[in-house]
Amino acid sequence: MGGSDLVLRATFTLLSPGVIEPLTNTFQPLAEGPQKQQILALARANGINDVSVVTGDASRQTRLLNAHVSGIGGTARINVDDTTLRATSDPMLRAVLGHEIGHYVMNHAIQSIFADTLIMSVGFALIALGTGAVIRRMGARWQISGVEDIASLPVFWGLFLLWGFASLPVSNAISRTQEHQADLYGLNASQAPLGLAEFMIHDADTVRLRPTAVEYALFYDHPSDAERIAAAMQWRVATAQLPAL
Repeated sequence: MGGSDLVLRATFTLLSPGVIEPLTNTFQPLAEGPQKQQILALARANGINDVSVVTGDASRQTRLLNAHVSGIGGTARINVDDTTLRATSDPMLRAVLGHEIGHYVMNHAIQSIFADTLIMSVGFALIALGTGAVIRRMGARWQISGVEDIASLPVFWGLFLLWGFASLPVSNAISRTQEHQADLYGLNASQAPLGLAEFMIHDADTVRLRPTAVEYALFYDHPSDAERIAAAMQWRVATAQLPAL
């Protein structure tokens, strides 16, 4: 199961730019202009050459600002939502693209594939053990003859859903670590801490600035907006204290 899950996730990531993402949005090459030149210059400065830059019509679905780098290797492309192009200043655009380029350069997509596969492999092992244990204890009462009995499916799916919920703190913690790393990479690449802070303030009305510990563990796969703004300001202070070269 772990091997097939790994193959499926890798295939999804590989096909995402050209096959999967166009199913829900219409993408077209970003028109020539200052924004495209800024994006390409930032990409080249971080070792990404000959990359395509496209924009999607996300405004049909949301007013949120977003961008991402999808795919692996030669299939990679930079996607910038039309909402982002319309509503961001140059520092905001550099900050968000620096963040997304950071994910790509640090191979976070590949790391996530292996991490998610490991979590699911552990989960299926525990689900198999748990299903057998539950049926041995409760099978006679529930008239289930064994794990091969189709009547055992509700037990399997119940434990499957339980693992999905129980594993959220682990998968979210891994994701938050990657997002923090990408924030720092983006700050160093864009030199735009105020741009990142402004971007987070724009996003602040969609989530709680300071979630409770339970909310944070279960529902936050990114650091909170307050954390990200604080990190940007700490970066600004620290770099201001660096000696001039």
